[in-house]
Amino acid sequence: LLIWGCRSSLGDDPISVTYRTWWLSSLLSPIGTLLRWQLSQQLNPPTHPNHPKRIEWNRFRWLPLGTLIANVLASILSLLMVGTSLHVSNHLAMVWIQAIRSGVAGTLSTMSTFA
Repeated sequence: LLIWGCRSSLGDDPISVTYRTWWLSSLLSPIGTLLRWQLSQQLNPPTHPNHPKRIEWNRFRWLPLGTLIANVLASILSLLMVGTSLHVSNHLAMVWIQAIRSGVAGTLSTMSTFA
């Protein structure tokens, strides 16, 4: 499957460019997923009643700070990629910009942190 995906994305036609963007997005998406998971692990209030940090978060337990920061970072990254794409005319650079936007920013903003 990997060989087929790499082979089918070698051309410069619109379908190959789309496949190339999908493959790069797939390769880059774990970055956003792991970043969101780490942010939620470190910054979201603990849900277990006997957790030692529960007392510290007692006042702000309604605010999932890690999730909020992940969504804000994803929005900023997506806007940076849109702004960059306005000044780039190279097709390969556009593929990378789309892959970063949909792979990293997409998973950073939408992956579940409850799992």
